[in-house]
Amino acid sequence: MTAIPPDTAPRRLVVAHVVKTLSVGGVQRVLLEILKHTDTTRFQPIVLCMERRGEWGEELAANGMQVDLFGREYPWRHVFSRKMLGLWSLVRWLRANRVDVLHIHMPKAALFLILAGKLAGVPCVVLHHHALYRDHHWASLSPARLWMESRVTRLADVLIAVSETVSACTRETFGLPPERIAVVPNAGISQDPGGAAPQLAAPCPEVPAGAKVIGVVGRTVPDKCFEDLLDAAPRVLAREPDTQFWIVGDETGNQSVRPQLEEQARRLGLEKNVHFLGFRNDVPALLTRLQIGVVCSRTEGCPNTLLEFMGAGVPTVVTDIPSLTIVVEHEKSALVVPLHNPERLADTLVRLIQDPALAQRLAAEAHRASQTYSWSDATAACEALYQRVLSRKGKWPGEGRDENPAG
Repeated sequence: MTAIPPDTAPRRLVVAHVVKTLSVGGVQRVLLEILKHTDTTRFQPIVLCMERRGEWGEELAANGMQVDLFGREYPWRHVFSRKMLGLWSLVRWLRANRVDVLHIHMPKAALFLILAGKLAGVPCVVLHHHALYRDHHWASLSPARLWMESRVTRLADVLIAVSETVSACTRETFGLPPERIAVVPNAGISQDPGGAAPQLAAPCPEVPAGAKVIGVVGRTVPDKCFEDLLDAAPRVLAREPDTQFWIVGDETGNQSVRPQLEEQARRLGLEKNVHFLGFRNDVPALLTRLQIGVVCSRTEGCPNTLLEFMGAGVPTVVTDIPSLTIVVEHEKSALVVPLHNPERLADTLVRLIQDPALAQRLAAEAHRASQTYSWSDATAACEALYQRVLSRKGKWPGEGRDENPAG
């Protein structure tokens, strides 16, 4: 791992973003957008990947950004086994890079990362909650470990939640007052309005003339409930036999349910109509080829996929869960169906296929509503939080901050 070389110019504030990996994923896409919109006249973003760089990390490094890999020199198991070597390695890295802001995108490792930040003397430690962790990570912890997580979480200078739902979950789990958590919503995929149309990076399945394409985008994990869409597909095809279903996304490791989904598609005789596209780096281009988007999740933080559908003007059907219905309004900017109800989902999809005027109206209103979500605003909100903490501690430039601290 490399440290930032000395520079004779006034030093920008170093913001270290810590993430598990920069492989394709929702949290990773959020981080890419934050990096893209960072005010680099004031901040110098760097990235620390705890397991591996991933394809997006390699691309950032090739373009000149500092993307370090913690696991290359100090195995990740040291952190989780609570060995002092792992903790001290993090402290050394933070000090060597003179980090002013430690922005943690890994709540599952918050206990060690926050402690490392405090031991290293980082002035501003930020913990970013991108999802609902109560039913998964936090539920798996022993009471003693959860108590420790709660105590250490309180040491973070700033807690960020991507939605009011995530904020409420965090407050209830850790007993935090509302003012301790800032809500900074995500946005969709940012595109240059005056730029060229997004291009495909790989071929798409052939679509029969006049057929509609219904798509889901996301990791193939249980929470996304893609099996509900597959159960709805035969009912849709009974009335609209040429309809195509694209499942965009994948997941590595034992969390993936893609094999089960593929077996379900075969069992239902859907091989000609259901296509698994796997990981794709050209999602904006794929969205232009969808006529209907579906978000059938049972839990979400701030739904990136929904915001992307809305921004691309794709009429969308969503399940009736708070994280989704706080973003869209039924019959106005989307159609809402009960969770785990393939019959209602199928009826609603057919309704959209057969009523182009409704689909167009929903898409137009969704696109208008999506403009209230901006990555520029989200990143600026994060930077304002950094400034508030650093100013309070006298570490903001011009407010008593040592411009050349010892490394």
